[in-house]
Amino acid sequence: VTVDGPRGQLQRNYDHQYIEITKVEKGEKSFIKVQKWQGLKKELACIRSICQSIQNMFTGVTKGYRYKMRLVYAHFPIN
Repeated sequence: VTVDGPRGQLQRNYDHQYIEITKVEKGEKSFIKVQKWQGLKKELACIRSICQSIQNMFTGVTKGYRYKMRLVYAHFPIN
């Protein structure tokens, strides 16, 4: 799966799962369709993770992400 946007290009490989990923266009809108045939419960749970990963890729190339790193230090002495 390759996603292009104003902030760059992201590419991810999902060959480890046996799924079908297709682009469906209805009028001006387009959708991503992810299908798995005859999957077990754990295999079907992976579909939601893959869909969310693709959705995060779309967000990354359009809006972008900002990470704030926080440093916390707390020492509890042992007596």
